[in-house]
Formats: sequence, structure tokens, C-alpha cells
Amino acid sequence: MVSHHFVSQLVLFALIWFFIVLHLTRPKHPVTAPAVPTEPEPLQPKRSRSNEPKPFESLTQKPHCALGEQDTVDPKAPSAVPPAPIAPTP
Repeated sequence: MVSHHFVSQLVLFALIWFFIVLHLTRPKHPVTAPAVPTEPEPLQPKRSRSNEPKPFESLTQKPHCALGEQDTVDPKAPSAVPPAPIAPTP
């Protein structure tokens, strides 16, 4: 029967050998980044910003049906007086 100490040393030796071979097979020269263009790109002029909000294209069209329109009337305000309590039935 093989001793577990021998097996663990064999596995350790195999791992060390694997990493040495892996290190030796790597490319010697690092991969360089692509060359930078010699002329910089021309700068675009900045557009002047206006303070007015731009409307959305989908909101500038009128809805196709009455269900799509929004109500312009405000809902009823709640009454200041609570309703009368309902009498319990026997």
C-alpha cells in the first residue's frame, strides 16, 4: 500500500512542475496596445443649451380615443364633515 505522505508529495511535485511549464510557455514579449493616431480628432463645437424643455415626440400627438385623454377636472375635494354613522340592525 502507498503511503499518503508519498502521494501528497507526488501531487505537490506535479503542481510545481505544471506551473513551471506554464510559466516557460508564456510569450516572452508582452502584448502592446494599439498605436495612438498621430493627429488628434478635431473638437466639435459645443452646442448652446436652451433653458426651455423639449417636448417628447410621443406626447405632442393627440390621443386616438377618449380613453387616452386626461381629465382636466380635479377630483372632488373630501368633505370636511364626516358622514353620519349607520345604525346597527338587530
